[in-house]
Amino acid sequence: MHWASHSDHGFLTLLIENEVGGLQVEHKGKWFNANAIPNSFLVNTGDQLEILSNGKYMSVIHHVVVNNKATRISLAIANRPLLDGLF
Repeated sequence: MHWASHSDHGFLTLLIENEVGGLQVEHKGKWFNANAIPNSFLVNTGDQLEILSNGKYMSVIHHVVVNNKATRISLAIANRPLLDGLF
């Protein structure tokens, strides 16, 4: 089972997770496991970066696959420009 596929609306998302995988990213219509390096951050580009870069950096479409064997823990930190002014 997987959660709904989506992109993040912000600028960048920093993700740190335990060693239980599950994050998948879409590339050219196929899904790939995002195997994080232990003790590292995974960085997803978001919709605002895609817009501000005029499409040079595309939003990452992703979802999470869950299992019943181990508990997956992740912490996501979203980063985006201010909505009411320049950054």
